[in-house]
Amino acid sequence: MKPSFAGARTELGKIHETQGRLDLAEEVFREIPRANPQYAGGATSLALFLARRERWDEAESIFLEAWGRLRPWQQARLKQQPEAELLLARPRIKSVVG
Repeated sequence: MKPSFAGARTELGKIHETQGRLDLAEEVFREIPRANPQYAGGATSLALFLARRERWDEAESIFLEAWGRLRPWQQARLKQQPEAELLLARPRIKSVVG
């Protein structure tokens, strides 16, 4: 797999997560921003995974770092994703995202 192919890695991480292989899922999600640091979507995928695990401090930090690097259309799309709802409702995030 191409190291920077974030879409495939995101799907692989979700498969591992759905099947209960959380350590493998986390490993895959952490690889995304390392493999392609310029791709802010990789960091947001990791942040969403951590939020689903209720690891709020790390999820919020990663999300806030990536938020400003997202294009406006990416920010709008993220705001519409049901899986992002809990993270976007966090006070620390809400103060930045609106």
